[in-house]
Amino acid sequence: MSARLTLPLLAALVPLVLAGCGGNSGGGGGGAGTPQLTVDTDWTNYAQPTGGQSIQIELLNSSGLVFASSVVNRSSTLSSSPLGAVTPGSYHLNVQLFSGTGLTGTQVGSFDEEVQITGPDTLTVGVGNTPTKLAVTPGTASLTVQQSQQFYAEGQDALARRICLPANAVTWTQLGGVVTVSPSGIAIGASAGSGTVQAKDTAANLLAAATISVTPFNVTTSKWTILVYMNASNDLDGFSEPNFLQMQQAATNAQVRIVVQWKQAIIPGFSPNPTFVGTRRYLVTPSNGSAVTSTLIQDMGTGVDMGQAQTLNQFIAWGETYFPATRICLVVWDHGDGWQPGLAKPHQAPSVSKLTPYGVSYDEQTGNHIDVWQLPAALQAAQKLDIVAWDSSLMQMLEVGYEIQNQASYMVGSEESPPGAGYPYNLVIDKFDTNPDAATPTLAESFVDGMIQYYTTTNPPLGTNIEQSVVDLSKVGALATQVSSLGDALITNKAALGVIVPTVRANTQSYPPGDSVRIYRDAYDLGTQLQANSAPAGVLTAVTGVQSAIDSAVVYERHGSDNPNSHGLSLDFSSSSQFSPLASDYNQMTFGQNTDWSKWLAVAP
Repeated sequence: MSARLTLPLLAALVPLVLAGCGGNSGGGGGGAGTPQLTVDTDWTNYAQPTGGQSIQIELLNSSGLVFASSVVNRSSTLSSSPLGAVTPGSYHLNVQLFSGTGLTGTQVGSFDEEVQITGPDTLTVGVGNTPTKLAVTPGTASLTVQQSQQFYAEGQDALARRICLPANAVTWTQLGGVVTVSPSGIAIGASAGSGTVQAKDTAANLLAAATISVTPFNVTTSKWTILVYMNASNDLDGFSEPNFLQMQQAATNAQVRIVVQWKQAIIPGFSPNPTFVGTRRYLVTPSNGSAVTSTLIQDMGTGVDMGQAQTLNQFIAWGETYFPATRICLVVWDHGDGWQPGLAKPHQAPSVSKLTPYGVSYDEQTGNHIDVWQLPAALQAAQKLDIVAWDSSLMQMLEVGYEIQNQASYMVGSEESPPGAGYPYNLVIDKFDTNPDAATPTLAESFVDGMIQYYTTTNPPLGTNIEQSVVDLSKVGALATQVSSLGDALITNKAALGVIVPTVRANTQSYPPGDSVRIYRDAYDLGTQLQANSAPAGVLTAVTGVQSAIDSAVVYERHGSDNPNSHGLSLDFSSSSQFSPLASDYNQMTFGQNTDWSKWLAVAP
């Protein structure tokens, strides 16, 4: 395990207590009478090949956040490191050993342990000692199917002193077939029964195991399951907990279940203060409070990449299996950029800038995202999705809708860039709760109405920027055909359009306004501007077909005063010079392959 914090060079023992992590951390500072955990370090064998001259001790709470930390440099045979007042409970202790002082040189080894703190306690680390056994914590666990349990392994000598083991020394396996176990020791219940989770240090020829029992998961079918793919591994993480609390407020009808896969990470410059570290799956349960109290189904650890199409697809499949419903709504929560790269912005670190990639769900911990042309694989489900809602910017494009027309019935989202706080889930889901039997497009409208209601009443300045629509995806094929015909007409009349097109491009409703990189234009208003600028007759005939098809496909649309000419679907209207470097990527989308619109963009003035 790599260090979570980079601490300054210390010449001697310096305990640093970080208490009261806030939010849903599960930690917090102690008070009078609270117990204290002390870690003693025996440096007798520090010069051995497996020894070192400094250790970092981290006590992490149930949210994976550092509750207390200490750096210890070798200064005597025995060092004592009190970690301060600790609230009774279960913690994760991580100790890392380095060859040099001040955590310099190489990381020689580490160990992890689950510690149950009920009173004052002291444990000893033996630096450079030879392990004579392995220990697995916790020693026993009881789960339901799909519930998770993190197991840890450590070396110990004959006096039960903890021993740091080399990186990747321990491998994990399961016996009995009742769980799966990851390389990091996370066990997930797979089937009812009893079994064991086993740790093995092959080099030292040591084994240890924990017993585990798994009970069945009670699978029931509801009228709606709302799956929320909440990728907060980026600069939006501060909005994720408030949105989750809104979902808890809305979870009032057992026939409308809300299931969330939520990732947060510590990323300097993006999300330095998450409420937990890792990826978790929750069944949202009712609460009007200010804390996350919902049922944690799985803690998936820190190795999940939510910028991968496969990860989203696995979440959908998992939700369908364990929370089946007559109808399913998927919400994709994160940044979005439509199909085209956007303006340069920092990635991974504030000093590194590059163009924002294509698509949605940016995991800044891994640097990955989901491209628009990967969406069909990402959204493939055993049961066709009834609603896909983009709690993401700029995704309400014809190019995007055409890409997912076979995976979902209705698409909800914004041509524009919504405020960071996104959907007000308490307002949106309230309409599902009140009448879960209402028609799908009627309930899809609740996303649109919720945005208008929330931002125009609670934050009117932001309300001017709102634009939301509901699109019937069964109609986008016919719309694409009309847009293809418009492209052909524009190509045929290109000579007469040399002056008209730049004027149309400048005057058509754009998203986001003033963006000189992404040339997204409202598809209906594009036709209106071609009419207003007296385009040739063949073009105007095609415009009529496009606007009629938009009227059919867009079943509901509302917008604020900043977007007066919005009609619910945007379309790329780049010039050839802007489009040419991106043409091969555009044609990775089925819209680019199946229509002549890209042929127009390739020659557009």
